[in-house]
Amino acid sequence: MGEVLEARSSKEDGITTAFKVRILDSLKGDRSGTIVVRQHGGVIGNETWELEDQPLLAVGSTYLLAVARSKGGEMFLISGPISATKVEGQEGRTALVTQGHDHVRQQRDPGLPRTRT
Repeated sequence: MGEVLEARSSKEDGITTAFKVRILDSLKGDRSGTIVVRQHGGVIGNETWELEDQPLLAVGSTYLLAVARSKGGEMFLISGPISATKVEGQEGRTALVTQGHDHVRQQRDPGLPRTRT
């Protein structure tokens, strides 16, 4: 879970935005501090590009984020509507963190072969 501190859009193979996010709670792993998360879409001048099922993050808002790391080490939002759930108030934050921890505890390894690159 993190608070979006700033956003910078760029136009490389479409518009993407790099969001600086302050980590408030980590459901998986032991992360703290700030990270940069990239999302498809953004605003450059008069041009706005946004995925239908994934609205752009908003600076100043708090989200429960589902992220992955690219082969190059960059963090990005996974696809789909559950990749960024906006947090509304302290009660909402507490409920999402509790639910998130429960989901992480219940994850099962599908037994698929893993490859390392």
